[in-house]
Amino acid sequence: MKAIKRYICVLFTIFIVYIVYRSLFEHTSVLFRKIVTFIKQSKYYESDPNKACLFISNMDTLDRDRRSYNFHKYSIESSIDKLLLHEGRNHLMFNLYSGSWPDYVELDFSGIEYPKYAILIKASMSYENYRPGFDVSFPLFMENHPDRGPQQQQQQQQQFPKSSSS
Repeated sequence: MKAIKRYICVLFTIFIVYIVYRSLFEHTSVLFRKIVTFIKQSKYYESDPNKACLFISNMDTLDRDRRSYNFHKYSIESSIDKLLLHEGRNHLMFNLYSGSWPDYVELDFSGIEYPKYAILIKASMSYENYRPGFDVSFPLFMENHPDRGPQQQQQQQQQFPKSSSS
């Protein structure tokens, strides 16, 4: 594997994101595909890993509830540790659902402990596992959540009804 030159993320600059694309895994949720698509369409996306300072694995870790349709246990060959470089430094990992009742294993990503330097972007993170100034609290939303809000013009029409007087 070709060495990737690391750019340092500097505060008050745009954080450029590279998505590690080794081909999408056969089992990715609609929600994860939406997140990847939005990032790729944003000004923050960079197709050259040498110019990026943040990295996202294409391994879908959003739903770790073993009872869920979107749960997939990855094999050791495709494990997180092999996808993330440098113990996960500058890597973002998304997670919305942790485990199943009654055993919520909050940091179980396919039975493999997540890399200690990966930044977790997670919903409902416990106080004990949250690392202030490092991890990101993320809202919990469903797969059918609207992708975008209504058009600005439609909003104006809804907010300001036409006057009946001339």
